[in-house]
Amino acid sequence: MTPESPSLPAAPVTRFIILACILVELAFVLLPFPTDQRLAYVMALVPARLTLMPSSGAITLVTSQFLHAGWFHLLANMVFLWAVGRPVEWVLGGRRFLILYLLTGVLAGILQTLVEPMSTVPVVGASGAISGMLAIYALLFSRSRVASRQIAGIQVSGQVLRVLWFAAAWIGIQLMIAVIFNSGTMGVVAIWAHIGGFLAGLVLGIPFIRRKRQEG
Repeated sequence: MTPESPSLPAAPVTRFIILACILVELAFVLLPFPTDQRLAYVMALVPARLTLMPSSGAITLVTSQFLHAGWFHLLANMVFLWAVGRPVEWVLGGRRFLILYLLTGVLAGILQTLVEPMSTVPVVGASGAISGMLAIYALLFSRSRVASRQIAGIQVSGQVLRVLWFAAAWIGIQLMIAVIFNSGTMGVVAIWAHIGGFLAGLVLGIPFIRRKRQEG
């Protein structure tokens, strides 16, 4: 069976996350102005707030994952989550999937904060967590086989080389996005959150995948 198989299970956790994000967006549509703006700021990840008040700002590393900057942002993220989240949940199971999803999203927000610790620009969206799921999807379903090589006199396994290749490719894509969108009037993309989520997925996904295969 492949991840594209029509008999792929329903993936209830992926469905729940998508539904939760949609309901949050609907709630903000129904809220009056300026209440919606105030609540959005409370739920969003603001790097400066997390840096200066980590105890009160820490929860936003999670809440910001369910908040989006409009319907287009939500739609793009949810379509991507549906595409990669369902097969990842199918292989790892709902509990592992949820842990990895939230944890990679949290680490994505932390990296964004470390890079721009005094930024007051709110960071919202599931992109960091979805980037982590993309990394795990690549580890699970990539059919490429990379031979081990010696680099600077050190023998590096094929699995490590494949991980490094995915990381380099994803970071390159995000840097190109930064050049296009983080200039002029095109808006701002939290590139480091995307990169952080992807790297977290690569690092954290391997032990989860190994444990699942040992159990299977």
